Amino acid sequence: MIMTDNESPKVIALTLNWNGGLHTLECLKSLQESTYPHEIIVVDNASADDSVNLIKRHFPDVNLVLNDKNLGYSEGYNEGIREAMVQEFDYLLILNNDTRIHKNSIRELVNTAELEQKVGTVTGKVYHYSDSKRFQYVGGRKKNSFGLFSSPRGANEIDNGQYDYKMEVENTDDVFFLVTKEVIEDVGTYSPLFFLYYEETDWCERMKKKGYKLFYTPKAKIWHKGSISTGGGINPRKLYWYTRNGFVFAKRNYSLLLNFFFLFNEFLIKLPRSVIAFIIKSKFELLKPFILGQLSGLKAFFLVNSLPK
Repeated sequence: MIMTDNESPKVIALTLNWNGGLHTLECLKSLQESTYPHEIIVVDNASADDSVNLIKRHFPDVNLVLNDKNLGYSEGYNEGIREAMVQEFDYLLILNNDTRIHKNSIRELVNTAELEQKVGTVTGKVYHYSDSKRFQYVGGRKKNSFGLFSSPRGANEIDNGQYDYKMEVENTDDVFFLVTKEVIEDVGTYSPLFFLYYEETDWCERMKKKGYKLFYTPKAKIWHKGSISTGGGINPRKLYWYTRNGFVFAKRNYSLLLNFFFLFNEFLIKLPRSVIAFIIKSKFELLKPFILGQLSGLKAFFLVNSLPK
């Protein structure tokens, strides 16, 4: 793939594929068009489709890591991070495979990282793939008045320049973000407790606890299809894991008081409101995974201290 020169910080781009070969090819093509030199690692999570052959055929220079089973999102990416750590690099760009990245984005992420102190991650604007000027979010999720993570900043807003300024943020979403090698060596990688969802929120909190800062730059852009590997949109698989892992994240990262607010919100506000909404909208297929997610999450909430970090 594209090789670095001696004057630029070395970047390795890392993405994860699971039965999404065509999406991954589009992602790799956009990486190939980048104006910043980099290398690429693709981890395949034991895909049952033709993904591996497609990647080998169209991008033979990519470093392809083949897992013998589906390790999920966190451990799938961790395999790629371990592969990267045996190489020399300064920054690791983690991005979803169902994305198309702007050709200047890697350069802008690196520029921001080089200018700031104690950088953990840097991210940018995430647009809807099907609506190229509408945000999915900018910089990740924000916190509500209670201090709990809530809605993504800028969700579904049209880009009218309202976020055209660099800022330090509470959380960066790993649809794409640049992470420093120092952070990986100091903080570690994704926690295996998170099979799907909340893994980057947890990682970011661990970074902040060690004094690292999370940044957003408006000059880096990516277009994201969204939850392709779990079926797209709000679907049973996504809803179950997102609901369950919210409990795991809360137990690991919130104070006793915030955990009280979290549980109050989950069972006395979110549960009845969601059930009513699913019934009204005739989305009965979401009732079971939502309730199972809450029950599994509650169980994990009381066990998480005895589980590996």
